[in-house]
Amino acid sequence: MQIKTAFDVYDYYVLSELKKKHGSFQANWTFAPPELAFRFAKTEFGENIFPLINIFYSEDPKLVSDMSNVANFYLDLDASMTDELVHFNGMTVRISFQVDLFTNNKEEANLFFQDYFKFHAKNFMEFKMDDLGIPESTKKYEVIFEELADNSNLDQMFEQTMYFRHSYVFHLNVLMMDVKTPFELESIDVTVYNSQIDDAAILYQESGV
Repeated sequence: MQIKTAFDVYDYYVLSELKKKHGSFQANWTFAPPELAFRFAKTEFGENIFPLINIFYSEDPKLVSDMSNVANFYLDLDASMTDELVHFNGMTVRISFQVDLFTNNKEEANLFFQDYFKFHAKNFMEFKMDDLGIPESTKKYEVIFEELADNSNLDQMFEQTMYFRHSYVFHLNVLMMDVKTPFELESIDVTVYNSQIDDAAILYQESGV
């Protein structure tokens, strides 16, 4: 996955952490606007897309605090990223994500609920930024949850495919950074799309650890 901005960095870590948090059952994973999740999932996985866990932004980022006038330090990346720098710029931004489970199986829904409550009980995400070549720079962020919601569309359910949709939103207040030179991080087993409704909409497709 290519990293160009701080938002790419946090997308990578959030996706990686969510796959661990919801690891109690096998699911297909996509990162796409919820209204386009089925189209993109069928492109990637065929007609048998369930269970599908989709992640996307629930709203635009919001500035929480700005200490950029007093923040002025640089951290060198490791030798594999020679001459590249990450500049932590002193700003804190709130990023928000929506997680949707689409399933036609009650057991999978119950496992999703169980994972959610375990996640809620230990409401933090830990990002080990050694991946960025920043030694001893593990960031632990509190996760601010909104409640689980049943977003199943019963009318549509009987007209089209029978499925249930369960969702939750969470927020993180994270430190911003400037990425001086784009670089690659190890792949994750999630297919990420932009918001265009066509087959060329694939931004990148990563599979691996």
